[in-house]
Amino acid sequence: MKALAAALVVGTVQALPQSGAPTPVPSASPVPMTPLPNNDDLLAKLKTDSSAIKRYQRLLTNNGEELLGQEDLAKATVLDFQATRIPVVGSQGGSNSPAFPGNLPILLDSGLNINFATLGPCGLFLPHVHPRANEFFVVVEGEVDFGYMLEIGLLNPPAPNPNPEITGKLTKHKGTVFPQGSVHWQINDSEDCTSTAVYTFLSSDDPGSTAILQSPAGGNGTMRKRLVDMEEVDDVRPLLPPQLADTVTKCLARCKKN
Repeated sequence: MKALAAALVVGTVQALPQSGAPTPVPSASPVPMTPLPNNDDLLAKLKTDSSAIKRYQRLLTNNGEELLGQEDLAKATVLDFQATRIPVVGSQGGSNSPAFPGNLPILLDSGLNINFATLGPCGLFLPHVHPRANEFFVVVEGEVDFGYMLEIGLLNPPAPNPNPEITGKLTKHKGTVFPQGSVHWQINDSEDCTSTAVYTFLSSDDPGSTAILQSPAGGNGTMRKRLVDMEEVDDVRPLLPPQLADTVTKCLARCKKN
């Protein structure tokens, strides 16, 4: 679940420059792994508290008598997305930084799951579903192509396809929603083959994530991941929606990754 949550991209962004050079995207060089803290015991206790204020007492005070010191208070209330960067296989040097109850317990029952991520050129999120949350996806640098499908019945008969794919492109400071239960995907198909930075906001602190593709016969488990290496793209290309497969092929050729 942690790895899947990490693949979703979201957070709070520091102020971006209003003019001048583009905001730098984190380097495509390998990102050192930052272990996520184990807060299972604390979360179990928080779930037994009889009220929200009792929960905040446990998190933010010394037995309800005084606030924690400033350093401990900051640990309980502030998340540094750069300090929690996790390398993501298949992101072409990108990373993911999640904010969820596991590493920021104050988010428990908040209805929020937030991630910041970077995607290298042709970096791809495979088609997947969040069964318990809507997702709002925002590009803060670069661009991302996306697509999603809703349930059958979007178009009335006699439409030949009652469930057409909805596609689009997001550029800097633009966002879109992927409704709960929709099958959706994203790819960094930038013409100049540069990295992309994105945030995703999910409407549940436990959104879930289900890949909708199956492993090809004789496969090596590639399809257990939502985000794949470009070296593995030939394994998954036959299983992608036709428009996405075509986009991947053209991106690889343009960015010389074949």
